[in-house]
Amino acid sequence: MTNSEIKYPILLVRENDNNLYGLSNGLGLISKGGESFYKRSIKLIDRDGLEFKLKSISGKHKARLIDSIRYFQPMEQLKFEFEQTGRLNLSELKFQILRHVSAKPKHWIALGTPDMIEEWVNKKESIPDLIKMFK
Repeated sequence: MTNSEIKYPILLVRENDNNLYGLSNGLGLISKGGESFYKRSIKLIDRDGLEFKLKSISGKHKARLIDSIRYFQPMEQLKFEFEQTGRLNLSELKFQILRHVSAKPKHWIALGTPDMIEEWVNKKESIPDLIKMFK
């Protein structure tokens, strides 16, 4: 499975990283030499709740000129190989997100208290809306 087969938006979860990354596009768009972000164990959840594990970086090429202009530096686009590892429904994804947030509540205080975040998460009625919270 490749980058283009994953349906956006996606939620990117890196091992030992307090953040959750919601992406509408641009998976693998890096500044020159920025592959290290993707060197940790990474899990992705796409808009359909399909869960993927990043297996490898299978290639790299120059990004589109517009991407380099947007970020004021030369950008590169990574290509990945993924392995589908499961499927989550909305309630399972909510549970995983709340568990992630509650593990480091001080990290999330800029977004709100754990109770506020839980309320916002629980109000979401679709996986894409839930993912968009973390953009």
